[in-house]
Amino acid sequence: MAAVPAHAEEAGDPASTASNDDGMSVLVVTGTREKSAILPADTDAFGLGMSQVETPRATSTVSLSMIDQYSLTTVRDLIAVTPGVFTASFYGVDGTVNIRGEYADNYFRGFKRVENQGTYITPIESALNLEIVRGAASPAYGTGRAGGYVNFTPRSERAVRFKNGLDAKGEVVASLGTYNYYRASAEYGTPFKIGEYDAGVDLYVEKAQASQYFHGIEPRHTLVQGGFATDLPGGWEFQAGLQYYDASGMQGSTGVNRLTQDLIDNGIYISGSPIAQIAQPGAAYITPADIVAIGGVTKYWGFSSDYSTLDPATIQEVKLSRRAMLTSEYDFGDSETTTAWFDLSRNIGPGTLKLQGFLDDLNADSYNSYGFAKSLRDRAEELRLSYTGKVDPAPWLSTAFVVGAGYRRYEADESYVFARGYMVLDRQDISTGATADSIFNPVYVSGEPFDQVYHSEVDEYAGFLNADVSLFDQLKFTGGVRYDWYDVQSINTGLLDYSGPLDTLYKASKGAWSWSASVRYVTPFGIVPYFTRSRSYALETLQGGAVTPGNVANDTFLSPADLTEGGVKGSFFDDKLFTSLSVYRQRRTQSELLSGNFVGATTKGVEAEIRWAINRNFGLSAVATRQKTKISGTSFLVVTPEDFGLDYTDGWGFIYQAATSGFPGLETGYVDRTQPRYVFGLFANYEAGNGFGATLGGNYVDKTSGHLPGAIEFPDYVLLRGSVHYEIGRYRFAINVNNILNERYYVPQRSTDTEGSAFPGEGRTAILKVTARF
Repeated sequence: MAAVPAHAEEAGDPASTASNDDGMSVLVVTGTREKSAILPADTDAFGLGMSQVETPRATSTVSLSMIDQYSLTTVRDLIAVTPGVFTASFYGVDGTVNIRGEYADNYFRGFKRVENQGTYITPIESALNLEIVRGAASPAYGTGRAGGYVNFTPRSERAVRFKNGLDAKGEVVASLGTYNYYRASAEYGTPFKIGEYDAGVDLYVEKAQASQYFHGIEPRHTLVQGGFATDLPGGWEFQAGLQYYDASGMQGSTGVNRLTQDLIDNGIYISGSPIAQIAQPGAAYITPADIVAIGGVTKYWGFSSDYSTLDPATIQEVKLSRRAMLTSEYDFGDSETTTAWFDLSRNIGPGTLKLQGFLDDLNADSYNSYGFAKSLRDRAEELRLSYTGKVDPAPWLSTAFVVGAGYRRYEADESYVFARGYMVLDRQDISTGATADSIFNPVYVSGEPFDQVYHSEVDEYAGFLNADVSLFDQLKFTGGVRYDWYDVQSINTGLLDYSGPLDTLYKASKGAWSWSASVRYVTPFGIVPYFTRSRSYALETLQGGAVTPGNVANDTFLSPADLTEGGVKGSFFDDKLFTSLSVYRQRRTQSELLSGNFVGATTKGVEAEIRWAINRNFGLSAVATRQKTKISGTSFLVVTPEDFGLDYTDGWGFIYQAATSGFPGLETGYVDRTQPRYVFGLFANYEAGNGFGATLGGNYVDKTSGHLPGAIEFPDYVLLRGSVHYEIGRYRFAINVNNILNERYYVPQRSTDTEGSAFPGEGRTAILKVTARF
């Protein structure tokens, strides 16, 4: 139960013997106090192992117990327990969370993973815990995106606990749910000896088929984790692990097309098919030659024809199923990742010397019937050498520090189909399903070439220092600096490139300084105010992490970001109540990958979090976010036919594109309205003490919309979720329900397709979970 003390997995020091005043032998047992799983764990956001209260940055942790009882299944669900993380849809695939209005990074044990922008669903239920850091990464971890990152600790990390004396244990979980959901998992860990040295191992495997709520979407995956830890001669310790993940069925989709306000408000969809077919009679799909023959389907002005106009005889208004979305029998999405790591460490002097290695490999292919396809072969390799320690030169002065160096290589081979503009979102009538005349260029079947074929390599060499200086245990300064040197090269061997010649290898080298500086004051009554400034850089990449030749040639492959943040944290009632309030402003500037335009984003916001383990029976958690992002410069968007003065039904067979600067009031920028101004969350937990417990709560999400004047508006909504469980002996039975009120809602697309598409929210779903521990 998240509100009550979690079952301790580490009992502290073993029992020892001592003597009392009479000389009699006395058994002394020491250990650490069990802590409620709802309360935040210590954070390593700065690489210094600090408490949440004393960390001068907005951070949150999510335990495995919270993932289970708050019914969290994807990164989008993190809004239930973390402020600032509302995630707009990226073609319906929850791969990366949005933090403070920006795409965030995914980290794994403190190392940045291969990019996952709409490629596969990040499996959070296989995590031992998650750490969400808002704002760019610490100098100890490398450069990263302005919004922040989610750090994933795998379950197999428990191997260290088994090495340190935890008794062998395991569990088997079986789950069944609505819409053909099933999931089965098993985990086992044990201590053992290698000669005279302690060792431990943990193995975890899960196989799942996610909810089949949406027609044509059948996500499923297999995941395997293994962890190993051992002591070595000479005081060294070694740890290694592997995660393999294979997923299919979660192809990206724009969701609902042919958007009108009536569709959003009332579910009324305009059905119909174009007057003239693009596909040849008897053909199974539209080919590039068919598109060329009609003069193209992408328009930059108010042009229509029989190929774009719906036949009046076929037009009718229908009630659209909540489970319908844009897909076809050709659509697919397959991903395979392999992640491996090792740590070799030894205590030396006042600290610990550690050598770490990390590898993340991605193979992914996908196709969508509106004309988009991608093939990703990406690999990140990293070595990091660090020394972490603490020195106390005077009773009133102490310093914790981490210093080190690292090397990272990122190699990407990525192919895309979208640049020739052979895509149309609205041609398919999703109320009746895909036809040959709405399926565009399925390259994995037709054998047609990809539009763009990129190969890029990035070698990054870094040195860093981070330190926390304490004066009189009250006034504390945290600061760090990092220098990265990049050697980058990229080439496009495809059919076209907007930024330069094809088949030309571009190379560039560049260095960048990143830094962070914070001050905080620890008051005697548990309140800790803080102030932070930082500057960092992020690589500008495609969906899998490739750097484009244009950004290399123009020396725009690094985007700077600045953060100013102030806040106050508090811990009260013997650390049973944690509170946090932060106010921030962040700025970032980037070069758009296709247009080359420089676009800036300034986000201002307020975030608050409360976690309160009131007693052994009750717990409360609450989050609140207020934010606004202003985009400066111009962006290129897919717009609706009405934006060019056409009736909807005259243009749904084509696709229309324009720059935001061409619309009144948006000449110099616009507000990102895909991010809600307000998001609130409140949850309560109850444990009866007889094995029965329950969690109930929900989130309020403010209205959202597209960017352009008169854009369709998505109303605000409330999502309730909850769970009940009963434990008896080694068995646990639980029922989790999401969207309890069966609320109908839409999540805006965060992409060039923002104006004309949205992803529908999943209706009420339920899962029955049975756990057996041994």
